[in-house]
Amino acid sequence: MTLAELKKIVDSYCETKYVTPDEVNVIITLEEMSIGPRAGTGVESIFMGFDWEHNQLRIQPKEKLVRYNKQRDTPKDILYYKLQDFHYCPTCQHPLKKTETRNNNFCPFCGQRFSKNIKEI
Repeated sequence: MTLAELKKIVDSYCETKYVTPDEVNVIITLEEMSIGPRAGTGVESIFMGFDWEHNQLRIQPKEKLVRYNKQRDTPKDILYYKLQDFHYCPTCQHPLKKTETRNNNFCPFCGQRFSKNIKEI
């Protein structure tokens, strides 16, 4: 979605007689179980990115968001395929150099945190 698309949608809601903009809360929907309305969190701020985030409108949620089933802070065992004599990241399946398995706590490709264990497959 671009900023122009977002503006068009917000403007269309603000122009209707059924919505009072001062009374409408902006909520980010979360992929969580909930009873009643869908789980969500509010918006802390909206700002333009800079440097690597140039040309991006960034939305800062009030609560920490984590990608569903992709929590990379939970340490996982490095996979070792004995027949191929290769180490792999358990999340992105990218081959790892032996120095990366010994010296790194994170996958250099996807950021998955590694435990100190190696799981032989």
